[in-house]
Amino acid sequence: MRSAWIVLTGQRGVTGVDSRIVGAVRRPAGPHDTYRLLQQVLEEIPRSVPRVPTYLVTRCTRRGQEWRAAVLSLSENGCLLRSPELLPLGALLHLHFELPQVGPIEVEAEAAYQLIPDTGVVFHGLVPDTRRAIAAYILRFVTA
Repeated sequence: MRSAWIVLTGQRGVTGVDSRIVGAVRRPAGPHDTYRLLQQVLEEIPRSVPRVPTYLVTRCTRRGQEWRAAVLSLSENGCLLRSPELLPLGALLHLHFELPQVGPIEVEAEAAYQLIPDTGVVFHGLVPDTRRAIAAYILRFVTA
């Protein structure tokens, strides 16, 4: 396997030619920039939509049971959910939360992965208006 280096550098970036260098990020390297670079280098198919950190209280419903949880990060495709209820992987649930300056959002979701102690959920069957509303909310963070 060939070596792949990611360089922490100054404002000018990498100026020399070295085939081992696959990317560079300015010092001090923040987690967002470093993650984006690692993702581009390591993932065969990098994330197609941005994910932003947030804290949104959400109402969850599953099998007739209702409880409150928190959305810790959000993308057009899903979110990271901190829930007091155990969510088995593959579990289907309904989420209802308010996006500031956007309004109420209701989505169907599936528990897809765990990032202990939280659960990553993937949205299913988003209507175009809901997808656009989530995208508008995220865009405010990405362009800020």
